[in-house]
Amino acid sequence: LFQPASASVLSGATRPRPPRSLVPCTGSAWHATGTGARRSRRQYGLAIDQIPILDGVRVVDMTQYLAGPTVTRLLAEMGADIVKLERPPHGDPGRAFAVIEDGRSAWFVQQNRGKKSLCIDHDDPRGREILDALLAEADVFVENFGPGVLEKRGLDWATLHTTHPRLIMVSVSGYGRTGRSEEHTSELPSLTNL
Repeated sequence: LFQPASASVLSGATRPRPPRSLVPCTGSAWHATGTGARRSRRQYGLAIDQIPILDGVRVVDMTQYLAGPTVTRLLAEMGADIVKLERPPHGDPGRAFAVIEDGRSAWFVQQNRGKKSLCIDHDDPRGREILDALLAEADVFVENFGPGVLEKRGLDWATLHTTHPRLIMVSVSGYGRTGRSEEHTSELPSLTNL
């Protein structure tokens, strides 16, 4: 069903932040609790310019390889709480990219620092239940699957919007989701960020 990814919280420089309230789910999974609302600077004891701009924003990240993880890494650097969902048993294919040191890909860590990571089989009903619980608490859902993948799994915009109407969905695609080149895939970050 699911298992923690090899690096549950990826390393990286982060600004001081108050702890998030975490509660255990079935097995070793977890989800963040709370409303996702921004807290006041008085609650932090910080000046307004020290509070990350996306503090309190919860993001479910179902991206892989390069372009999508780069987008969510930038969101993490701006203070968003990112939960990266990966496919079991090995997670994001980027985990195998060189340079590997101490069993971790430097390339993968660079693109996924500051995120929490969880391997979950969202085709399994129990995994889908966990995914739906995470989406119910999320503000943003980011994906970079190829054409038709989301529709097959019931994760397309039309389906998600009916069950999670306040969710913002971001699709990272090299050639767009409509038009004559929609069937092509691309992982070039310069192209997908245009």
